[in-house]
Amino acid sequence: MRHFIITLILTLPFTSVLSQNIDFKVPEHKIGISLTQLITQIEEQGEVKIFYLPEWTDEIIVNGSYTGQNIKSALENILIGRNFQIQSIYNYGFVLLRDPKIDEIRSEIISNAEDEIPIYNFGDAKNAKWGGEVTLNGTIFSGATSEPLIGATIYANEIDKGVASDASGKYNIILPLGEHLMTIQGLNFEAQTFFVRIYESAKLDITLEENPFTLEEIVVEDNAINESFQNVTAGTTRISLEEIQKVPSMMGEADVIKSVQLLPGVNSVGEASAGFNVRGGTADQNLILLDNGIIFNPNHLFGFFSAFHPDAVKDVTFYKGSIPIQYGGKISSVLDVRQKDGNSKRLKGTGGIGLITSRLMLEGPLVKNKVSFMVAGRSSYSDWLLKRAEDEDLRQSSTFFYDFTGKISALVNKKHKLTASFYNSNDKFKLSNDTLYSWQNSSVAVNFDRTIKEGLYHISSLSAGNYSYTIEDEDPLDSFDWKYGINNFQAKSYLLWRKKNHLFTAGLDVTGYEIKRGMLKPKSTVSTIEEVKLDNEYSVITGVFISDEIQLGKFAVIPGLRLSNFALFGPFEQPQYDPNEPVNDYSITGTKSYDKNEIAKTYFGLEPRVAAKYNLNLRSNIKASVSRNFQYLHLISNTTAISPIDSWVSSNEYIKPQIGYQYSLGYFYQTDKTNISTSVEVFYKNIDNVPEYRNGANLSLKQNIETELINSKADIRGAEFSLIKEGRLSGQLSYTYSSSRRRTTTSNEALQINDNSFFPSNYDQPHNVKMNANYDISKRHVFSVNFNAATGRPISAPSERFLINNVIVTNYPERNNYRIPTYHRLDLSLLIRTNHKKDKKWEGSWTLTVYNVYNRKNAFSVFFEESKERGYTYPKAYKLSILGSVFPSVTYNFIIK
Repeated sequence: MRHFIITLILTLPFTSVLSQNIDFKVPEHKIGISLTQLITQIEEQGEVKIFYLPEWTDEIIVNGSYTGQNIKSALENILIGRNFQIQSIYNYGFVLLRDPKIDEIRSEIISNAEDEIPIYNFGDAKNAKWGGEVTLNGTIFSGATSEPLIGATIYANEIDKGVASDASGKYNIILPLGEHLMTIQGLNFEAQTFFVRIYESAKLDITLEENPFTLEEIVVEDNAINESFQNVTAGTTRISLEEIQKVPSMMGEADVIKSVQLLPGVNSVGEASAGFNVRGGTADQNLILLDNGIIFNPNHLFGFFSAFHPDAVKDVTFYKGSIPIQYGGKISSVLDVRQKDGNSKRLKGTGGIGLITSRLMLEGPLVKNKVSFMVAGRSSYSDWLLKRAEDEDLRQSSTFFYDFTGKISALVNKKHKLTASFYNSNDKFKLSNDTLYSWQNSSVAVNFDRTIKEGLYHISSLSAGNYSYTIEDEDPLDSFDWKYGINNFQAKSYLLWRKKNHLFTAGLDVTGYEIKRGMLKPKSTVSTIEEVKLDNEYSVITGVFISDEIQLGKFAVIPGLRLSNFALFGPFEQPQYDPNEPVNDYSITGTKSYDKNEIAKTYFGLEPRVAAKYNLNLRSNIKASVSRNFQYLHLISNTTAISPIDSWVSSNEYIKPQIGYQYSLGYFYQTDKTNISTSVEVFYKNIDNVPEYRNGANLSLKQNIETELINSKADIRGAEFSLIKEGRLSGQLSYTYSSSRRRTTTSNEALQINDNSFFPSNYDQPHNVKMNANYDISKRHVFSVNFNAATGRPISAPSERFLINNVIVTNYPERNNYRIPTYHRLDLSLLIRTNHKKDKKWEGSWTLTVYNVYNRKNAFSVFFEESKERGYTYPKAYKLSILGSVFPSVTYNFIIK
């Protein structure tokens, strides 16, 4: 028998070509017999022959019933996880072989290991239910800081299956019973390999040690590509800190928002702007979180810097497809930014000094290995640059910002973790005409993670925040003080329960808003400005949600349901309008008054969300999702970019909540070495009740703002193509084609925009190409290139003018009937690390950046002014460029260990 099997092994490549699918069935058998006994019963039927070595099968127990099943399928289920191959030979038999490929992989990895590979045993092979699956889970920690590692991957080499750790460092991988060679990797951490014999579900916590810089060329790869590929939900991207640091930015400082803008389907709303639009949506449709605290304005200095301190950021996760069920209140996307917990073992610092900003971050233990802190600050000093501007108004202007953030993390015990974080920022910008703009962001958040028992986790958070702005004018005759603010709080609590092939999520959240809609006061006794005070708005949004991530072999699905309720509370006065007339100041028939805490208006939202993935093979899969989302707060603005003086308003009787439907379908592929990933994804979004400003609308300090708005429907569709590579040469190339259109739905002809026909939205950019490439010239030098080209966004342009009573009247026949010129820009940067010694206490690096290399004068907007030529007056177009020249910068970054 042994010699015959060896002969079969040698001739298998030839005989397998002639083999047939054998559809013989397993006879009735007892449970608990050995595999050798079952094979004997099968052969006694006389229909099929099985070649094997009894010493391989004597100890294998058949713990289930396979009566009536296909013989090959039954054998595969019994032998799963035992390193066997099953080959059909012609049309009469099978041969059972030990898998030589698996043995080769195992031998290679073991031989390459510098230290002895740990072996972990879970359960008893004799009592195992062979053919089944078990779960291995736990938490991955950093050995240097004791922080949980986000995005580290644990990989079963022999079955080519892996998962990534979540935001709490936890992982959960489903494995066949048996022996597995596992590898764990994390960015800038030494990979760890171990051998596991697992016959029942088990928990294994793992600590990875940092991988220090050495002179040798070591390519350290992040796991974001594999994590995105394995994720069930399409449109989910984790952005590593290394990626953020490599992206060329205007002032040479790492920028979270700029990194997000490089993703397909994400567009910048303007030159050097920190706002962004996702798949044709508006800027207010993005939920931005910092440690679960809500951030309303994510920028500094009108968008030249993002609000997030780059050294304090630990992890960034971006959702643009089917948004996870625990997030609500927005339609287009979620940007979830997590700050570092702080080093619990030793004091450490990082910082940077640039041309117009400097920053510093310190972290360390308060109680070693138990309680840690992190504090970070950043400030600007850009006035010296404005003083050298050619424009007189700029030379007389000034600008300043700072931000301060911190976090305390306490590992109460192995099952309880408590963190408290805060954030505060302030911006000031003063024009030469004595107008001072200032705005502030603040947020406080407390997060509590609890392990109730193995596989059951409780996650809760409590946060509060504020966003406000002030505009001041010192001119005595026109002096004024204009203030606006919005306060928020949120409480969220939910359970995660892992049970075999299921991950259940269920919980609730409550979010409250107080919108101080505005107050205008004169600042001097001679000022001509009249005092205006708008009524405050109070609202509460509650949500209850449940979902289940189900793994069924090659297929995975996440069905979920979120129920939301919006309530607008008094004191509040709601004007009533004649239902037969347009909603305006002239159709008011009365006013409804609501007392304090009295409900003025409620809306209920049913939000089903489903995401699914089907693995075509180990290297490719198809993902699809359908979702419905409600948004109850609206940003009222007639500008394209996020402005510090934009105003948020609540839904009310006449301003309906936005309701968004999104459908997406994508194909995703990875190469064998998992360092190249490609994808094609198509999407369609349909959004009802999008507020659109009316022609000639006045949005400033308007009490009944609904008279300046009109409901519209958004129709958005597109396709995204992406190629991502990791390694020494890394980067991403993407192309997005999209169409973002709107149309009003009113039957009143006087209020219709473009006769209720579709018109391009302000964010419609049909073609968008992005390229970001990073090349590690050496361990000390990294060269980066960033290129972006996009169709110019729409604007409204006049087509004719009339002279009426010696007054020139310009006619704008259609909204967004023209486009500004095509946008394109090239940026370069070079990272130079100055100290490469091992065990160093100080690491320094220089970042040299050239922004807008070929001096492109991209149009931010086009405006029209009257011009005279040969006695005729006509409207002339002028192009406004925010940055019309090349902008070099240098930043020195340092790390203190």
